Amino acid sequence: MNTLEIIKEKISMLIPDASISLDPSETSTGSSWLDIESDNQILVIECKPSSGFGLYSSADNSYGLGPDEVYRSEESLLKRISMLLIEHKINIKLKEVRELLGKTQEEISIISGQKQPSISKLESRTDLQLSTIEKFVSVLGGSLEIKAHFKEFDVPINISSSNKATS
Repeated sequence: MNTLEIIKEKISMLIPDASISLDPSETSTGSSWLDIESDNQILVIECKPSSGFGLYSSADNSYGLGPDEVYRSEESLLKRISMLLIEHKINIKLKEVRELLGKTQEEISIISGQKQPSISKLESRTDLQLSTIEKFVSVLGGSLEIKAHFKEFDVPINISSSNKATS
């Protein structure tokens, strides 16, 4: 059984009423696809052997623009699918990003040098400065990317204090 077949089986157990179809790749290096529909919500998973799982969850069918989210582990992907299809959480909070990574507030407080109650307060705030979000994401081991979407184009916005190119 390949990775997407395993994921399909796990989703079937997690969401028994979901309609799931698998479109396997014809080559060993090509993308395989998993379409999931539950309660009028559609998710598409692209599995690329070299880069992980692309999750398409936009209702606007903007295929060709790339996935809305990318996951490199099956566990993180399954947690996110659960958030989307069971909890109906399209946008997630800092706390949920931390939980996707399997980190506790205590672990983050040790890494950041802040006390655990400060981490809890930060995660519950609704109005944060970009620099605060950037620091939190960095402590989690990630980097923050901001993108502006216009009718004519999409463009990344540089928020860091350095002027170096970002990927």
